[in-house]
Amino acid sequence: MKQKTRKIIAGSVVAFVLVALTCLFAAGCGSSAVLTITENNKQYSTYGYGYVSVEVPETATNYNVSVNTGEGSETNKSRVEVIENIRPTVVDVYGYAANGTSAGSGVIVYSESTTDADALPDYYFVVTNHHVIDECSTFSVSLLFIDEETDEETYGNYSADLIGSSPSRDIAVLRIERKADEVIKTATVIENSDSVKVGTDVIAIGNPLGILGGTVTMGIVSATARTVTVEDVGSMTLMQTDAAINSGNSGGGLFDTNGNLVGIVNSGYSSYEGLNFAIPLNDARFAANSLIETYRESDGNVTQYGYVEGDTELGISCRTMTNIYESSSSNVSGSYVIASANSTSSLLYNAWGQNYQAIISVKITKDGSPTDYAVSNMTDMESAMKTVKAGDTVEFTYRSVMIERGFMGMTKYYLGSETQTASVTATQYVYSIN
Repeated sequence: MKQKTRKIIAGSVVAFVLVALTCLFAAGCGSSAVLTITENNKQYSTYGYGYVSVEVPETATNYNVSVNTGEGSETNKSRVEVIENIRPTVVDVYGYAANGTSAGSGVIVYSESTTDADALPDYYFVVTNHHVIDECSTFSVSLLFIDEETDEETYGNYSADLIGSSPSRDIAVLRIERKADEVIKTATVIENSDSVKVGTDVIAIGNPLGILGGTVTMGIVSATARTVTVEDVGSMTLMQTDAAINSGNSGGGLFDTNGNLVGIVNSGYSSYEGLNFAIPLNDARFAANSLIETYRESDGNVTQYGYVEGDTELGISCRTMTNIYESSSSNVSGSYVIASANSTSSLLYNAWGQNYQAIISVKITKDGSPTDYAVSNMTDMESAMKTVKAGDTVEFTYRSVMIERGFMGMTKYYLGSETQTASVTATQYVYSIN
């Protein structure tokens, strides 16, 4: 399996680029990797900003899905007993694409209810990270079974269907179908992950390196709401832990010692030990509920992948660039937020071509009411983008950045003289493997 690393930048406030640190996220397609906090000036894609408040019921109308919430059943049990009971709820996740295999982890959180109270559910839903399944077309899941009498461990392999994925929240949901009379365990999720305190003992379970499924590590909660900025994602508020996290742990579970799932593991620093992160369960559950709720199929065929209402797509990518000259005879002009249009955004692509654009300001129009945002750094850009929801019009004021390639491959960037504008309407983001 190939290695593939994504990058995020940690900071004390919500921002694109604040502090140069390095952190790994665990597993992307064609990889067994971990997403990473790294250096400044990395790229940010605007597909995932524009959150709106959405009321999502605890059970999905499409599948009548159930989830165990509240206090775990492991109270007063030994650590060994707790781990023995929660390990089977964490699975190995594999994604397959033309360029290789992705390896990560997932947690069985939901089961589909049945009209027969005595029958076992037929379908189970695995919560994992988006970057574990990204760009893959087919998926499989390996489940751990532990014989209660003999303690013998066996694994069952299942094909899995993608229900939906949210890149901006780094959450995806897969579905598997139970075989015969197998008893599949679902995790008990904490009722409110905001109740988790710094210093809480936690257990991380996952599939490090993509080959060591069911690996258990322990630590404490080091911080409950640490804001970091993720390359290709934007800012995320994550739970910090010093439990060991390695490549392939992404999508695995972070549990308290009562057996409650408190977070979905997704990152860890590559250059510093004991600095690792998980998506708080409240955030992961909101995204997973939304993905399941909005998924639709007919006659076994997907008619709509699940999505999180309000996640939007603009089709541009942004980063900070500092070595820009006002003209060929001037000194470096300063630092600018540079945008480039993705080929999928036809309006911006046609308007801007393939050159870089230095963003000067952004105007966001909601229901006919415009709001102007000055843009001088990534913090400004992210603040503006976070207000965008599907249907809003976003107008960018910019100056083109010209590229001059000189002797021995030296490159200089110059600001164009004209100020221009380009507009795009934000659309609802729906991840698809088609």
